[in-house]
Amino acid sequence: MKLLATVVTLLALVGLASPAGAQTNPRYVQFQPRAVKGAQYVPDAGPAPHVGILALHRTSNYLGYHGCRELSRRGYMVLCMNPRSDNNEALVRWESNALDVKTGLTFLRSQPGITTVLLYGFSGGGAATSFYQAVAETGIGYCNGSAKLVKCGTEFAGLPRADGIILVDTNPGNAASALRRLNGAVTNDDEMLERGAPPKIDPALDPFSPANGYNPHGASKYSDAFATRYFAAQAARMNRLIELAQKRLRAIESGGGRFTDDDVFLLSRADTAELMLLGGTSTWPPARIRTTSSSRAPITTRRRAYAARPRPGSMPTR
Repeated sequence: MKLLATVVTLLALVGLASPAGAQTNPRYVQFQPRAVKGAQYVPDAGPAPHVGILALHRTSNYLGYHGCRELSRRGYMVLCMNPRSDNNEALVRWESNALDVKTGLTFLRSQPGITTVLLYGFSGGGAATSFYQAVAETGIGYCNGSAKLVKCGTEFAGLPRADGIILVDTNPGNAASALRRLNGAVTNDDEMLERGAPPKIDPALDPFSPANGYNPHGASKYSDAFATRYFAAQAARMNRLIELAQKRLRAIESGGGRFTDDDVFLLSRADTAELMLLGGTSTWPPARIRTTSSSRAPITTRRRAYAARPRPGSMPTR
C-alpha cells in the first residue's frame, strides 16, 4: 500500500463524512469461533453510511470502545470487534487474529450501501491490522520468511484487502516493544527458567543503577556509550530467550516436554526497562519532546509475542 495514497484517501473520506447522531443501541454480532464477537455501530440519523470501519485489538475489549461511538456520530458504520484472544494475553496466537480481521472485513463488505472498508488500529491494534493488510496485499510469503519464528498456513492465502488503514498512536509491534522493554542486564535466564533461580544482574548494564545514569527521584539520563552497550545486551538476551523457547517447543513436539501442548515460559525482568521511558540519553529523545517523554512513568503492559530474531546491537530507538 502506498502511504501517500492511503493518507489522501483517508482525508477525502473524512471530508465526505456527514454529521449524524451517534448509535444509541449498537447491535451485538456473534462470529465464529464463538470467542469472536463484535458490536455494530450505525448512525441514528443522517444519510446511510457508505464507509465501514473495523476496529480491533489483539486482546482488548472493544465492544464499547469510545472511538466506535465517535466515528458513528460522524456518519460511518463501525464494527468494533473482540478477537478470539480478548482479555487474555496467554491465548494470543498472533497470526490467528488476522483470520478474525478477515471475518470482520467480510461482514462489513456484506452490509447494504458499504462501498469502502477501512481498518482502524489503536496501540496494539495497529500491529494487528497492518499485519493483516500486509499479508492481504503481498500474499502468505510475507508471513513465511526465513526470519519468522512462527509461519502462517495456507488458510491465510487470498485474504481480502481493506481499502485503507487508520493508525492511531500505534506501537511498533509486539516484537519491537518486547525488545525495547527487556532488561538487558539479566544474564541467567536458563537458570531462572529451569530451576527458579533469582535473576543475576550485570552491574555494568543495570539500567536501574545510579552509576549508569538512573535517577530514582526523577528522569534518568544515560550516556550514549551506555545506551549502545545496553541495546546490544537487550538483543543478545532476546536471542538467548528465543533459543530457550525453541528448545522447549522442540521437546513438546518430540514428546519429551513437560506438557503435550503449551508450556509456561515465565520471564523475569522482561518489562519496564526501556531507556527512553526511564528518561533517555543525551541525544534521545530530542529536546522538543523531552519534557513529555521523560516524565512518563514506566509502562508495565505485558507483551510476549516475538515475530523475528533481533541482531546483536540492533536495538532500535524511537
